[in-house]
Amino acid sequence: MLYLFKRTPTPQICLVACLPLQALNMNDPEVQEGIDILESVWYVLAVSIVEMAIDTYKLNEDQARALRDVYLKQNNYYVVLQT
Repeated sequence: MLYLFKRTPTPQICLVACLPLQALNMNDPEVQEGIDILESVWYVLAVSIVEMAIDTYKLNEDQARALRDVYLKQNNYYVVLQT
């Protein structure tokens, strides 16, 4: 299973994808590189959603900054692989 989390006081599963992970060696550097890439994609998706919300709701600069501060913290989005 592939879990994509948003880091909160109690982590919330935002997306779960079923992938055939049984053959993966979790200690393999290529697997870690893949996790890093997925975390980047996950974060970019979050940025797109936040920016779309800012545009849709026509938020002013203070409101937009507050929304970004809450939802786009560094290392807030992470991936967990579970076989």
